[in-house]
Amino acid sequence: MDLILHYLLQGVSFVVPMTILLGVLIFIHELGHFAVAKFFGVKVETFSLGFGPKIFKMIRGETTYCLSAIPFGGYVKMYGDEIGGEVPADQKHRSFLDKPIYQRILIALAGPVMNLALAFVLFLVLSIVGESVVAPRLGDIDNSTYAYALGFRSGDRILSINNAPMTRWEDVEKQVAEALGSQLEFRILRETEEEPVKIIAKVEPGESPNPLEPGKTIGTIAGLDFINNASLVAVSDPSSLFGKLGFKTGDKIMAINNMPVNTYRAIQEVLLSESSNTHITFDVERYGLSAESEPEKIKLTWDLKQIPFPDSVKGFGYHLPETFIGEVVKDSPAAIAGLEANDRLLSINNHPIEKFSDIVDEVNTYRKDSPPLNVKVVRGGQEKTFNMTPKMTEIKSEIGEVENRFAIGIRPITSRYVEHIKWTAPNASTALTWSLGKTWQWTEATVMSFVLLVRGQVSPKNLGGFISIGQMAKKSWEYGLDAFLRIMAIISLNLFILNLLPVPVLDGGHILLFSIEGIRGTPISLRKLEIAQQIGVFVLLSLLAFSLFNDFSRLFGS
Repeated sequence: MDLILHYLLQGVSFVVPMTILLGVLIFIHELGHFAVAKFFGVKVETFSLGFGPKIFKMIRGETTYCLSAIPFGGYVKMYGDEIGGEVPADQKHRSFLDKPIYQRILIALAGPVMNLALAFVLFLVLSIVGESVVAPRLGDIDNSTYAYALGFRSGDRILSINNAPMTRWEDVEKQVAEALGSQLEFRILRETEEEPVKIIAKVEPGESPNPLEPGKTIGTIAGLDFINNASLVAVSDPSSLFGKLGFKTGDKIMAINNMPVNTYRAIQEVLLSESSNTHITFDVERYGLSAESEPEKIKLTWDLKQIPFPDSVKGFGYHLPETFIGEVVKDSPAAIAGLEANDRLLSINNHPIEKFSDIVDEVNTYRKDSPPLNVKVVRGGQEKTFNMTPKMTEIKSEIGEVENRFAIGIRPITSRYVEHIKWTAPNASTALTWSLGKTWQWTEATVMSFVLLVRGQVSPKNLGGFISIGQMAKKSWEYGLDAFLRIMAIISLNLFILNLLPVPVLDGGHILLFSIEGIRGTPISLRKLEIAQQIGVFVLLSLLAFSLFNDFSRLFGS
């Protein structure tokens, strides 16, 4: 009963944002059909937002404007748009199907085009009101990477590349991607340096991280990234300093002596700067078992008179959480062997574990006839050793592709932090250029996703229905206006592409049928039109049913 109530409350929470989002998109789409139909003199009988029973209607002139009970869609009912309908001779000039073919095509095209135009306008508004973007600051730079060897360090802020100012991380990615085989001059600002540091980097070939561009080669600098480990800590030994202070694995340090802490590396930096104080107070967020639950806000105090400052960093007794087990999958090799949540992994086959990717790398080297893995962990301050045989498991990639590989059935404790800044276009020219670029970028991405779906390179399980749209609307609504406008623009572009698909009952299907009629010089037979519509309805209902099935599978767990 509690689970049902939970999902009901979740449903109610996204009704308002979803209604606003879909209401605007549907209204703009139908307005396109309505305006062009009126322009060509077609009589519009009904303009409806929604389908089914009318809950509100208003008659103005010859058109009935109404809201209908089922909000997922809308329609413009035009006079003479019924196949095989009788139209008096004196009314043919007002009939949709009696209009010239080019006019019918333009009326059908107007809806999708309005969605395209809306997306551009939304991106334009976003460039004016400001958008939250990733700052041009480096995250955690691994000291084994090419970027580290070049001289880049964690936390560096990139000021310019080849004298071009970098205002967003997007600018950095674009410059590097387009400079394949060339050298770039970086000017960076480092907290330990008074003057900007200059770094010359040769851009090497690499595979595009964009899942919609599989196999595409772009310029990369290995290890250059904007992602930081968040300020989560893990404690494997209750007798350690952090254990005595009351820290638990998964605690997130928000501030130390009222100094904000966002990244894992900042914990050490701030602690060392406070070493001369007699008391250090930690503002901590402690999360429960449910990811949806609100964190408990607590304060932990360190009296340095009673517990002295350690001689080395290791003396603090906290670790990066991603080397700890967050969850052990039921009946997995790890569960059978005896691993438990909060175990800290030290090594696999005597290879040290410093980050979760080390675990993945070790397990991926396992082969069918290999001996069991030797896994060493720390539990409650004591070292323990386990042997386990990885199991072939289906793993889903970012774009929904399913691959089979060995796994042991553990999930890490991870949390990332990315610095965001507010970006606004400095002038009208930049705003227009940026908005056009974003509109093209997302249109291209939407088309490519359909292509990969047809090719089978993207799993159909990624298709989402109204529940997915509602969840996206809810989350973006919570993040703020810029996120909501962005998701509305992206979905508007999806509607633009979707409605142009050559499926009867969609605008693209109508355009295709009218085009065939124009090429043949005679109307398509009534029987063929009826068959086409039946096929279109079947395809549309099948897609709707499948997308809703995916929604419910994701919601309740397949």
